[in-house]
Amino acid sequence: MSDNVVGISDLNEQYALLKEEAKSIAGDPVKAAEVTAQVNQLLDVNRVLREASEDIGGLVSFVSDSISGEFTRASEESLAAVIGAFMYLLKNDDAINDSTPVVGYLDDLRVFSIAREDAKKELAAYSAWSAER
Repeated sequence: MSDNVVGISDLNEQYALLKEEAKSIAGDPVKAAEVTAQVNQLLDVNRVLREASEDIGGLVSFVSDSISGEFTRASEESLAAVIGAFMYLLKNDDAINDSTPVVGYLDDLRVFSIAREDAKKELAAYSAWSAER
């Protein structure tokens, strides 16, 4: 099956652009907090998304603790990866429109998988740090 059949090429391209844009947001605690607040609001009202990926809340905590200065081992690249995934999630018209029943968030979940891979080391360090607290 071709990647383009399900819009994977488009998904990767959109994520890469958002990840680049997210670098400036990662350096601005106010903007980063706004993005994480929007993701939290979406999770509050979207049971399907919340149940499909329980770790999104953990990624919100990773960003929040990093921008507050509590967790100090997050690189700009890792923060940009996660914030870029948040930005993708917040877009309604992405590779698979979020309003499409049943499959609308599959692309968003794939982007989170890519972001977790991009930020793997820092997320592991954050997980260990969180467990010690």
